[in-house]
Amino acid sequence: MLAKSIRYVARLRAAGISPEIRNTLASVSVGDGDRERLRWLSQHHRRPFEIIFTEFLSSFGGQINSELRILAVELGLAERWRHAIRSRNFLVQKTALANLGRIGHAIDPRLLRHPVEQTRIEAACALLASGSTDAPAQVFKMLPDQSLLGRIRLADSLRPFAPEICERYLAEGIGSTDARSVKASLELLRAWERWIPIASFSRLVAGRDIELRLAALPVLRYGSQTEQEAAQEVFDLLQFPDEQVHAPAAKAAADMGISESIPLLVKQLRGDGPVSALAAARALAEMGSEGRDLLENEIYSSARPQYALQALEQSLVAERG
Repeated sequence: MLAKSIRYVARLRAAGISPEIRNTLASVSVGDGDRERLRWLSQHHRRPFEIIFTEFLSSFGGQINSELRILAVELGLAERWRHAIRSRNFLVQKTALANLGRIGHAIDPRLLRHPVEQTRIEAACALLASGSTDAPAQVFKMLPDQSLLGRIRLADSLRPFAPEICERYLAEGIGSTDARSVKASLELLRAWERWIPIASFSRLVAGRDIELRLAALPVLRYGSQTEQEAAQEVFDLLQFPDEQVHAPAAKAAADMGISESIPLLVKQLRGDGPVSALAAARALAEMGSEGRDLLENEIYSSARPQYALQALEQSLVAERG
């Protein structure tokens, strides 16, 4: 009961002082405020002050953010956050790491090897936000060792550094002998969905085993320097001896709109098994009038018209929403 009463009083005090903290911090941030009063508030109302200061840090850029960085050091917040990153409370640790990144303070690179993945991810995001010149390289190298969710978080944080990573590190990742590194590199391109050509991308992909070549199919359009380069890898896979490769290759041909693949898709439709034949029919249905005309002819002239018919029906349903 006593503990609840104490917490209640603390909340009331925080609510009462918060408007003054906001106003004073805003005035000082734009260069027209009472710094001594702000210092007093930071010392006597630490919890609400830190919460509001964090809100300001995450909300403002430019000159205001530069002033907040100076204040964080002056008021002892930066030192407090450096101690907090060793907290066993993950939320405390997460906030401290994020704030240190926002004020451009160095993040201990050893945290990127922390046994707890959540801590590693937060440390990596903070390192990127800090502006450290080698941060993109360090975070890129740690990608293969993270879970899928962790890699998704890091891919989003690495997005602003996409041109640098593609130019300097991605080719090495795709050419790695470690399959995990290759997949992590391909996942980055897929997550970013941006055309950032990589030197000899298709050649690097074509030299891998078939599993990795198939994993690279959705990102051929993003990493290849030319459409012809990407198309050649699709052609090669459409003619691959193992029929199981043909279905994903057909989808890639449709996604990239490679009309030159139509003869290979027709051959696949007529000669492959059910899964591959239906994939070829669906790809032809997305190739415009030429592909649809061929499917209509298949319905009337083929010994197994069901794949062409199913693909056309699905295409019409999709068009009508």
